[in-house]
Amino acid sequence: MNIIKTEFMIIGNCHQLSKCSVEQIIIGKSSIISSSSVRNLGATLDSNFFLIKLIVVVSKSLFYHCYNIGKIRAFLDLILCATLILAFVACRLDYCNGLYYGFQVSKLTVTAVLHIS
Repeated sequence: MNIIKTEFMIIGNCHQLSKCSVEQIIIGKSSIISSSSVRNLGATLDSNFFLIKLIVVVSKSLFYHCYNIGKIRAFLDLILCATLILAFVACRLDYCNGLYYGFQVSKLTVTAVLHIS
């Protein structure tokens, strides 16, 4: 276990999280610090499972790649442009899309998306 990269998070709703205040856990001689969000396999999750940080990270990546494709769009034909969009944009939308299943849009999520736009 790499202690430098290891962190833990307690997941629950706001009411449940207010009852719990674990700052760290000790395993053997190592102390692991609590975090409000963690990243696993490229997906950033927060303790309330609002997916705000995941949406912000994915949105920033999409804007970055769309901007770069837009810079060279005049030099591309339609098929090549579509190929670049599928390669750089669609794959990022599709990655970890199972997390979004049954996800209800909340005010916090809408605020996060509007904030980065």
